[in-house]
Amino acid sequence: MTKSKHLCGCIQSALRELTSRDSFCAPEIDIFRAMQQWAERNADQQLTLSAMSTVRLPLISLDDLLNIVRLSNLISADAILDAIKLKNECKDMELNYRGFLSLYYFSVLVVHLVVQVLYVRTVMFYCLIV
Repeated sequence: MTKSKHLCGCIQSALRELTSRDSFCAPEIDIFRAMQQWAERNADQQLTLSAMSTVRLPLISLDDLLNIVRLSNLISADAILDAIKLKNECKDMELNYRGFLSLYYFSVLVVHLVVQVLYVRTVMFYCLIV
């Protein structure tokens, strides 16, 4: 193995480790674009495919899947279709988000806060009456 191929493999390993983390908080299309830029500089197609496998395609908007991801030719058409199918069949809370509150959990949080505010107002109103 040449030094440059070994270095590229080490970089790919670190990149794959970083982008596979749930705590890596960035829009998925931005992650894809960064991986795309890395892939353009990387000659080894096997390393590129391995690194690209960490991109969570169902988290990318349909428009971006069709106009950015598909046109890059880095992701197979079947993988893009599978992502679109998953987006359509799964509830939003079932998608594997990174560091973001899903819409479901956000709405639960809002409802919880509203209930607490209403409770406090009810207690205060009751105290004023009594």
